[in-house]
Amino acid sequence: MRLPSSLTPDKLKQVLALIPFVLDDHLSPHQLNIQTLNDMNLINLQSVPDVTAPLNLGSAQSSSVISSINIPQLRQLFSDPVKFYQHTRFTVTEFTQLHSQLKERLRLTRRTKNSHSHQSKHMVRVKLTTAEQLFLWAMSINGTRIPDLELIFAHLSYMTISRYCDDVTDVINSCFAHYIKWRIPEERRASYGRFSVHDKIIAVLDGTHCEIERPLPNEQSFWYVHKHLHTTNYLVAVNPLGVIIFVSQPYPGSWNDRGCYNISRIATHPSQFVSDGELILADGGFMGGYPLMVPLHKSIIDETKTTAERNEMLDHNIELSENRILVEDSFSWLKHTARVLEQRFTRERHTQVQIFHAACCWYNALRLLRIDYARSK
Repeated sequence: MRLPSSLTPDKLKQVLALIPFVLDDHLSPHQLNIQTLNDMNLINLQSVPDVTAPLNLGSAQSSSVISSINIPQLRQLFSDPVKFYQHTRFTVTEFTQLHSQLKERLRLTRRTKNSHSHQSKHMVRVKLTTAEQLFLWAMSINGTRIPDLELIFAHLSYMTISRYCDDVTDVINSCFAHYIKWRIPEERRASYGRFSVHDKIIAVLDGTHCEIERPLPNEQSFWYVHKHLHTTNYLVAVNPLGVIIFVSQPYPGSWNDRGCYNISRIATHPSQFVSDGELILADGGFMGGYPLMVPLHKSIIDETKTTAERNEMLDHNIELSENRILVEDSFSWLKHTARVLEQRFTRERHTQVQIFHAACCWYNALRLLRIDYARSK
């Protein structure tokens, strides 16, 4: 399905910037079709807003959060919306909206747990506000070094920082868990036609690797040959608007995507995920088989008898790959915000699993905020 001639690549990039895509320089009209843009009420592009406009950098509610921050370095950062966005990839207003959904649970968590800081005699005993806790978590998963966090957060110890971050991770996984859910049949049918390669594609599935510490000698299945690292592999599915709707358990890094998929709930209980000929888009690593739709294998293309037929198959694969950019963009944004998932994770493996899930929940909550904003315009 073709986009209108008035929708230039530059304008399309501005529109898609309203929701957290991480676009490359080779944007293609195959990535989303006209129906998706229509549903988001973004197709009237006579006057495309500045990409910073929907970020709503200041509000009375944000000012209230800023006033609750006691640490001078943080207060200064919150007071500079542009710098805040550069550090976090979300805005003060977005932070405020998400914080409002979590603050009561964060307050309760710290009240019901032993909040005494394990600090040396040279360190100051500090109790963080809920806003400070959430921002500490955001900086931590963004890969900020522990020594820097200790300086910013009034000389908190490593153990205290870890405890605060683990508490916030638990709260996000609890409060935002509903954001990651597979769509019911009625919702899936409403999304038909949003991918150009096939009318009944309802999700895009892919695997992503996260590095871990060297495992025990009897755990060599975590060796990821392709990048020569020890990793865990997560399967993640996104819907046509890039919202994460499925996150698998972690699998050993040596397993290919198909091996992980074969024991996932999507493969073992397909009737719970698809119906009526619905398909899930995936790359060649999944090797096909219903309900997956993958690129045509080279051996099939080589068997074609005419150039026209061969070119048609090649074009189909290109279009399919461009439709799949959606999940790659989601991974890119997720790991750009949660940089700790790109680094070797040195803590317990189950903690990485919790952080991965919390990062997906946070990503969804933020993405839905931006989609709602785009639809309101």
